[in-house]
Amino acid sequence: MMKRVWIPLLGLALTGCASMNNLVSRTDDGLPGRISCSERVQPADRVHLELVDSQSAEGRRYAALAQLESRPLAALPHWLRYGQLKAGVGEMDQAEHVFRELVRRCGAGEAYHGLGLVMLKMERRGEGLGNLQTARQLLPASANIRNDLGYALMLDGDYQGAERELWTALELNDGNGPARQNLLTNYFLMGERDSLNSFIRSQNIPEKDVQQAQALATDIRTGSL
Repeated sequence: MMKRVWIPLLGLALTGCASMNNLVSRTDDGLPGRISCSERVQPADRVHLELVDSQSAEGRRYAALAQLESRPLAALPHWLRYGQLKAGVGEMDQAEHVFRELVRRCGAGEAYHGLGLVMLKMERRGEGLGNLQTARQLLPASANIRNDLGYALMLDGDYQGAERELWTALELNDGNGPARQNLLTNYFLMGERDSLNSFIRSQNIPEKDVQQAQALATDIRTGSL
């Protein structure tokens, strides 16, 4: 759901000049290093990214961003997290710049996904939808992309299109994840009582989730989001 969007340290004591090697230098385009489109992450970097992800999941996005910047951004997964965390701390212009450069240089589906979400957060819905649709074409089996595209279509009033994307996301994710709640909200918006009740029964959705979905549907109808 777009409200959650989306995303997203240990203090490093600098001792002498040797520690300065860990600091990330800036390039002329304002990015912290040269973009790498490689998806290969070295074992040591994988441990580092797990720490970044853990802090981001705990809501410590500033700490996660600081941790990420403490080492060179050596591969595409680093850069994707960098853009996500920039958006997560509200630095939307910088997040847009990162993802546009990733789209231009790498053309990766994840980059289009990130740019689409940033555009939606900046209330540029047309651009957001376009980028999310490109991401889906490049990565059709990504549950996260299908869910976010479905949510964006729901906000845009295309409830049937949203239903298809959200069902796909739900099944790709084995019935887990945010797609279930988004589908429930979409059924409220569609106004199809039979489909709504059937979905609630088949998914064993608790009453509190039903109430939350109904409240979100009301906010979408009234333009409160």
